[in-house]
Amino acid sequence: MTGIDRCDDGVPIERLWLGTLHALGRPLAHELRNALNGVAVNLEVVRGRAARPEAADAGVAPFADAAAEQLEGLTGLTDALLSLVRPVADPPDAAQLLVRLGTLLGAVARADGGALAVRVTPDGQPVRTALPGEPLRTLLAGLLLGALERGTELDCDLVGDAAPCLRLRRANGALPDVPPDVAALAERLQVRIDGRPEGWTVVFPAAG
Repeated sequence: MTGIDRCDDGVPIERLWLGTLHALGRPLAHELRNALNGVAVNLEVVRGRAARPEAADAGVAPFADAAAEQLEGLTGLTDALLSLVRPVADPPDAAQLLVRLGTLLGAVARADGGALAVRVTPDGQPVRTALPGEPLRTLLAGLLLGALERGTELDCDLVGDAAPCLRLRRANGALPDVPPDVAALAERLQVRIDGRPEGWTVVFPAAG
């Protein structure tokens, strides 16, 4: 863990990450089942209609297109989910970690009538900090989970300056207080958080 294995309150980072996985896993399991069911239903319609000699291509194509679109989304969710159970390579890319978490939590937010948008500046470029991979991923996930609630629209902007900065803002309401375990982890990692209701600003230590 590169010398960082506990928060200031003594809770191991591994335990925090396990709790984060549980919090992510419950709603994600539901969304994955829904996506699989959608693919199966549309493919069953395609198979049934294609088996009839009189079936026209136009009657099959919309369901095939829907199944392909759902499968593409399911593949993205699965790839992002699998990344959570793999170790984070050092030095970590904060942008990549945030985008993957945004893919997962964005699906959960949409199902609850909300939304999650992740933007990285500069686009397509890695964002490096002084933090090791596992603590950084745990902190990012905790911030997103703490800021996202049912029906909320959350905007997340990561700017890769010398000292990278993440800004979180709700388009339709105020943010709650930063969760205590997330705040404790941030303090241990020397990450500065300004947790105002109108928006959280998170400044990470610069990469060496």
